[in-house]
Amino acid sequence: MSSENAPTPALSARPPRRRRTFLWGRMSIRSKLLAMLLVVSILSILAASYFAYRSSSRALTDQATQQLTSIRDARTRQIQSTFAGLSRSSVLNSGNLTATSAMTAFTRDFAALRGRTTSASEQAALDAYYADTFLPELQKNTDGEVTAQSFEPTDDAARYLQSRYTVPAKGDFDAAIKVDDAGDGSAWSADHARYHGFFRQVVEQNGFDDAMLVDTEGNVVYTAYKGTDLGTNLLTGPYKGSGLEDAYREVLRSNTVNAINLVDFEPYAPSYDAPVGFGLSPIGVDGRLTGVLVVQLPGENINNVMTSNGQWAQTGLGRTGESYLVGPDGTLRSTSRLLEEDPAAYRAAVVDQGTPPELADRIVADKNPVLRQSVDSPGAQAALRGQTGTSVETDYLGRRVLTSYAPVAVNGINWAVVSQIDEEEALRPVSNLLRTLGLTTLGIVLVITLASLVLARVFTRPVDRLLAGVRKVAGGDLDARVETRGTDEFADLATAFNDMGSSLSTKQELLDAEMAENDRLLSTLMPAAVAERYRTGETNIAQEHTDVSVLYATIDNLDDLGRGRDVEAGVGLLNELVASFDRAAERTGVEKVRVLRSGYIASCGLVVPRVDHALRSVDFAQEMWSAVQLFGAQHGVQLGLRVGIDSGSVTSGLVGGAAIYDLWGDSVNLAFRAQSANSEPGIYLTEAVHQRVRDAYAFTPAGDVSTKSGSEGVWRLEVGARV
Repeated sequence: MSSENAPTPALSARPPRRRRTFLWGRMSIRSKLLAMLLVVSILSILAASYFAYRSSSRALTDQATQQLTSIRDARTRQIQSTFAGLSRSSVLNSGNLTATSAMTAFTRDFAALRGRTTSASEQAALDAYYADTFLPELQKNTDGEVTAQSFEPTDDAARYLQSRYTVPAKGDFDAAIKVDDAGDGSAWSADHARYHGFFRQVVEQNGFDDAMLVDTEGNVVYTAYKGTDLGTNLLTGPYKGSGLEDAYREVLRSNTVNAINLVDFEPYAPSYDAPVGFGLSPIGVDGRLTGVLVVQLPGENINNVMTSNGQWAQTGLGRTGESYLVGPDGTLRSTSRLLEEDPAAYRAAVVDQGTPPELADRIVADKNPVLRQSVDSPGAQAALRGQTGTSVETDYLGRRVLTSYAPVAVNGINWAVVSQIDEEEALRPVSNLLRTLGLTTLGIVLVITLASLVLARVFTRPVDRLLAGVRKVAGGDLDARVETRGTDEFADLATAFNDMGSSLSTKQELLDAEMAENDRLLSTLMPAAVAERYRTGETNIAQEHTDVSVLYATIDNLDDLGRGRDVEAGVGLLNELVASFDRAAERTGVEKVRVLRSGYIASCGLVVPRVDHALRSVDFAQEMWSAVQLFGAQHGVQLGLRVGIDSGSVTSGLVGGAAIYDLWGDSVNLAFRAQSANSEPGIYLTEAVHQRVRDAYAFTPAGDVSTKSGSEGVWRLEVGARV
C-alpha cells in the first residue's frame, strides 16, 4: 500500500491492533486480568451451586418422603381407631340388657312363626318383589345370569316376615327402618315394636349399614333394614358360603362373649352385591351364648378417614396426592381421589391400565371402586407382605408417584395403607431449586462478567469510559452515567458530564410524560385512527359510514349507587361499572364512542368494518345487561338498563374547538328513541336490527317509533334466549 493511501494519525480513531492469539504470553494486561477474574469466579460459583443443589435436593426429597410417611402413619392410626371404636360399640351393644332380651324374644318369636303360611296373594307379592325389584338391582352388579328363585326364602317364618316388612318397603331401606309394627298381631311384631327403636338408634348413631340378630342355629331372626336376608339361615340359606358364615361359625366355636370378629369386605347379595364388611359380637346370658349381633361396617366412615373428608390438599396431599386401603385380594377397600374429583378422567386412566370398560363404567356409576379396582403396585404388594417403606413407582392409574406404604391389621383383617403423590408435584421443590440455582448462577456469571470488564477498564481506559458515555448520550441514552473515582481532572469532568446527563434526562422524562398523557387522553376521546389524524394537525375530521350499528344505553336508578356513600366512592363504583362495559366491548369487537354519566354510546363496524356488526352489538348489549345485574347484586342496588340498537348510516367526526369525537345521524337518533320510548329495563332493537338477528334470538314486540319514512317497529330481546 502506498503512503498516499495509508490513514494518517489525525484521521484514525486509534492505531490498528495487532492480531491477537490465545497464547497467554501475548495477551494484554487488561485481557489477562479479565480472564483471571472470570475463570476464578465462574469456577467458584459452579462448585458452590453444585454442592448446594446436592445437599438441598437431598433435604427436600427427604422432607417430601417424611411428610408422606407422616400422612400414611396418621391414616393408619385413624383407621385402627375407627375400627376400635366400632368394635367397642358392637361389644357394648351386644352386651346391653336390651340386646340380650331382644335376642331371646326374637329367637322365640321366630320359632313360633314357622307354622304360619303365607296366602296366595302374599306369595305372589313376594315373587313379584324378587322378580321386579330385587333381581334387577342385583343384576346391575353381578356378572352372569341369576334367578329370583335362587334367593327367595323357603322357610315359612322368612316368607311371613318378608311379606309383611320387606315387600311393602319396595326396596326402600330408609323407609323400612322407620316401620315399628307391621300390624299383623304376631308376637314377633309386638317385640319388634318394643326393641326396634334401640337397634335403629345403634345403626344411626354408629353409621352402620345394618344390624342383624342371628340365633345359635344360624337364623337371621331380626334385621334393622329388613332386606332379603331377614329370616334366612347363614348356614343353609341362599347366602351361605360367605365370609360372614365362616365368622359366624368361629363365634359359635369360641362360645365367649365380649369379643368381636370382623369380616373383610365382600359382595353381599342382600345389598345388591355391593361390597359389605361385617362385625360379629356374641350375645349371651350368664355366660351362655344365645345369639350373635351382626353389624354391617360403614364403608363411608372408612372413606372419610382415608380422604380426610375430601380435604386432601388441606392435609398435605396437594393437588394429586391420596391415601387408600388395599385388601389381600389386591383391590381397593376405600375410594379413589380421582374418582371423586373427576370420574371421566378416572375412567380413562383405569381403562388405559387394563380395567375392562364395563367394570370401569360400573365403578363410575356407583362411585365405588371397593373390591373392583385392582392395585398391583409394588408398594401395595410389599405392604400386604408385611413390609413398610417408600418408593417411586407407577400406581394403579398409570402415574409416576412417590409412595409410602405400610401394613395395617384390624381385628384379624390384614390390609395395606398407601399414601402417594405425583412424583412431579412431590419433587417440584427440587426442580424449582435446580431452576433457581441455574438462573442465579447464570445471573451471577453475567454480573461477574460485567464487573470484570469494568474492573479491567478502570485501570486502563478511564478516557474510554467517558467517551463511551458521551456517545451514549449522543445516541439518545440520557440515562448514561460515568463512574467517578478520585479527585483528579477526569473525576471532575465525569462529574460535570453526569450533571449534564441528569439535567437532560429529567427534561426528557417530563416531556415524555406529557406526551404520554396527551396520547392517553386522546385515546379515551376518539378512535386511534382519528387520534392519529388529529396529531398530524387535522382539525376538520368527519366521515360517512353507510352500514354500522349504533348502541345507546341508559342506566336507570343510578342515583341509588351514591346514596349512603361519599362522592369519591360513588364515582369509583361508577367507573368500575363503566370499565366492565369497556371490557365487554373489547371482547365483542364493539367500539366505545362516548360515556355520559348515566349513558353509554357505542358502535360496531365504524372503525373496523364488520359484516356481523348487528349480531356483535346484540351480544355486547347482553354482556352489559349481565354486568349491570351482577354489579347491582354485589353492591346492593337495584339498577336498570335500557339499551337501544339501530343499524344504518351515521356520520362521525370531531365537533367544536375542543375536538370532541361524536356520532350523529338517523341511526343514533333511532337507537336513543328505541330505549327512551320504553320505561322498562330491556334491550330494544329497531326493525333494521331485528331483520339481521331474528334467526339467532327470541324477541317480543315493544311498540313503534316514528321515523322520516313512517312508523317503525321496536322489538324487545329475550335476554339469554337463543333460537
